[in-house]
Amino acid sequence: ITLSVESSFIPIVEVICEHRIYLPSVGLFIAITTGVYLLLDKIRERKLYTIGVSIFMFVIMVFSVLTYLRNNVWSSDLSLWEDTVEKSPEKERPHINLGFVLNNHGRRDDAIKHYLLALKINPDSDRGHNNLGNIFNDLGRRDEAIKHYLRAISIKPDLDEAYSNLGNVLLVQGRTEEAIEHYLQALRINPGSERAHNNLAVSFLYKGYIKRAIAYFSQ
Repeated sequence: ITLSVESSFIPIVEVICEHRIYLPSVGLFIAITTGVYLLLDKIRERKLYTIGVSIFMFVIMVFSVLTYLRNNVWSSDLSLWEDTVEKSPEKERPHINLGFVLNNHGRRDDAIKHYLLALKINPDSDRGHNNLGNIFNDLGRRDEAIKHYLRAISIKPDLDEAYSNLGNVLLVQGRTEEAIEHYLQALRINPGSERAHNNLAVSFLYKGYIKRAIAYFSQ
């Protein structure tokens, strides 16, 4: 019954997460504890009973310490993804997520390093190229940003975020018409993208099309 909450015909995006077994494990641990208690209760010899209880208490203490240590790992997004990368250095996704977190913490050089490691593992990572493009854009390295956005789009043509990001770079470069085309493409892929609506409105504002800008801002 408890497992049905985490595993059923209803799709879950993030499947592999340790917290998904917390609720289903409750019944199992109650059963184990009850079983150990009943077993110990049948032991008449005091010495064996004491040994059994001591072992059980030791196991509880060990798992309590491990739980405390694991909670420290989950104390921040940075410690969580650093731990994940340490344990799965050959996987692309942990490097991308750690790069994203490092960038949010202002550590752009470290973020670039992990994005490049992700792309070394999987050169066709659309997220890796898109996120790396974002950092290069923030650093003013526009040409490199454009190269990575185009690469992300070539890998995943329906990645609306990459079209919006590419439009942002083009808008800064004064290539407003091209930026508008990319924003419109982003909206064709994802009509509900508030980012694309907002950026498209800004583009029309630059062009002096006030009514069209207001319409997209309102949307």
